[in-house]
Amino acid sequence: MKAEQLWEALHQLFDTDDGSLPEIRLLNLSPKGVVAIFSYLQHSCRSSANNQVFWSREDQQDKPINSVANAATLVVEGRAEPFHCLCQGLAYDGEELPDIGVFVFDDQVALDYRMGQEWNAGKLKALFGLLKELTSIDQGAEVSLEDNVLPKVRKHFERTWEKFLQ
Repeated sequence: MKAEQLWEALHQLFDTDDGSLPEIRLLNLSPKGVVAIFSYLQHSCRSSANNQVFWSREDQQDKPINSVANAATLVVEGRAEPFHCLCQGLAYDGEELPDIGVFVFDDQVALDYRMGQEWNAGKLKALFGLLKELTSIDQGAEVSLEDNVLPKVRKHFERTWEKFLQ
């Protein structure tokens, strides 16, 4: 799928900043998949998790995300609460993406973004390329939008995703 076709299909989810932070979710992940996807993102960002923390269930306190090798490991092991961090400078196929938030759960990773003028056809295609790369890490991975999106919007996004994969 060409960048322009992708943009034509989904620009309404990216081009106008309405103040929300929409989420694209990588679902049905194995514990190893969650850890590997977070590791990929953590190492691909120019700046990630600086001064950001997770809640350690063991220590009953906030700890810096970068104080451990991979904080997602602690989440999937039940030793830490799910956490959110900001990934800046993430690029895919030579295209730098706007800042992406990364929310790590024990069975999924959600990527959130601010809609607005920073997005265009090239950046959206790079994001979809990144999603394809991330889903290749875990065989059971699926891509969808957050739960509170209208069902017809979610279905349209998922159909566009499937077309992109062909």
